[in-house]
Amino acid sequence: MNTVHLTMDAQWIAHWSNGTETIFEDELPLRLEQLKAAILEQNVQGGTLSAEFFTEMNGQMIELSQYLTEETNRPFVIGTSDFSKKVAQIPWEVVPWLSSRQR
Repeated sequence: MNTVHLTMDAQWIAHWSNGTETIFEDELPLRLEQLKAAILEQNVQGGTLSAEFFTEMNGQMIELSQYLTEETNRPFVIGTSDFSKKVAQIPWEVVPWLSSRQR
């Protein structure tokens, strides 16, 4: 499975499952955009983060694993343990989509 592990200190390092690494060290908004683009470019199925990371965006607090999950439509979880086991623990909720006519 193609995954990524992100370690986060002063710089973020994406450890791709193909053995390569990418360093992200720009300001946070640009860093987030570059990370999302790299995730899509590398076509990963999801990943793990070394720690929780909270920041404010558009007036609300976000947590990075949730943000990446929602923005890339791929599961991201906290921790370095087995990705498959961690993903199985995610409480998924299916919400029916309503068109503008049904609202």
